[in-house]
Amino acid sequence: MMGITTCTISFFIFDYRDSSVYTDDWVWTGSYNVTYWGTVANTQNVVTIHDHDVASAYTEEFEEMWGLSDNSPNPGNAKFSYYKTDNTEHQFNVDGVNIEVYFSPSDNFKDNLVNKIETTNYESYFSIFYFSHRDISNALKDVWNGRGDCALSNIRGIFDEGCWTNNYNSEAIDISFIPGSCNPWHPGLDTNLAILRDNICSDGLLHHKYLIIDVEHSESGPRVITVSTNWSYWGDNYNDGNSIFIQSDFIANQYFQEWMARYKEAGGEFSGIISENYNRSITLILSTDIIVNELIIYLFLNENIINPIIDVINLTGQKFTSFPLNKVGDGLYTVE
Repeated sequence: MMGITTCTISFFIFDYRDSSVYTDDWVWTGSYNVTYWGTVANTQNVVTIHDHDVASAYTEEFEEMWGLSDNSPNPGNAKFSYYKTDNTEHQFNVDGVNIEVYFSPSDNFKDNLVNKIETTNYESYFSIFYFSHRDISNALKDVWNGRGDCALSNIRGIFDEGCWTNNYNSEAIDISFIPGSCNPWHPGLDTNLAILRDNICSDGLLHHKYLIIDVEHSESGPRVITVSTNWSYWGDNYNDGNSIFIQSDFIANQYFQEWMARYKEAGGEFSGIISENYNRSITLILSTDIIVNELIIYLFLNENIINPIIDVINLTGQKFTSFPLNKVGDGLYTVE
């Protein structure tokens, strides 16, 4: 039985065993296969985490598969697949960023992913190599149905072309309402372009395995789930993998930019939205990947503000220009 499992775990740990210094401990992980084609042709993503406690969790996982806690392996004690146990910490705070780490198949990857999907308030965007687990698809569907308003629950995704519908288990068949589907449903604001197959210029694999939640609504706590695990029954129950949940506006936005590039490359049409919520300083958040020749903003202010302005801020939070608002009516302002 062990011979048919797959290791998709893909991680490196640096300097954790040098216990005299905690500040040099790093973890490197993601969907990236360390191969020539994985480097020059396939789309991948990698996360590096500089934290002693996270490195400790990954070291425990490594040693469980290594069979020993020193430099010589012990194959007789090594555990893989469903022989592993849930023996690591899962929740961390790294420089104010909440991070969760889970390993497959011991840590219930599917259930944890479904739980995160259920927290969606607005949008879910995914980019996936292989997606065949119906429970995950149903979780997205339940969020969609539960919101009851496509304007408030936007679900879009990109599948690898080779795993699009060539495999009868692919959830692209259900989510795209392809004839023959056993569980059809229609996500997205524009259902014809909500779920796409990739069109990567290099003709490589779309090897990403991530989901972005509520990235365009900062008040909802944008988060990213990125994994080495395939969204499949085997990925959840047999294959060795790992997954990271990150709650961060900045990191979610980085993934959003990559997702947008792949989505447009696949033929999708998407202009982003302006957040409906803004604080008392009247901050509007516009999706940062939007490229336009001209943008006109109209604001109605229900309080008297002397010389209101629009600040333009880049991804690192640096202001690089400002525009004054022009009053064009009673409480109505505009800027081009």
